[in-house]
Amino acid sequence: MLLPSLSIKMFGTLVETFLQTTRREKYLLKLLLITVTINVVANAILIPNLQAVGAAIATLLVKLSW
Repeated sequence: MLLPSLSIKMFGTLVETFLQTTRREKYLLKLLLITVTINVVANAILIPNLQAVGAAIATLLVKLSW
């Protein structure tokens, strides 16, 4: 279930490195706040109904938001 998130994570790392090298770190904080919010809401909705699968789906959603 989490295997697709690995390729997405690699792209996110590339974006993060790009923002750091171009001195645009302030955007990283905004992205982090957005992804944390998505993660908390998705976990609150999905985990009670789908347990571990819901947590995996929430993680994938957060990775896609990057």
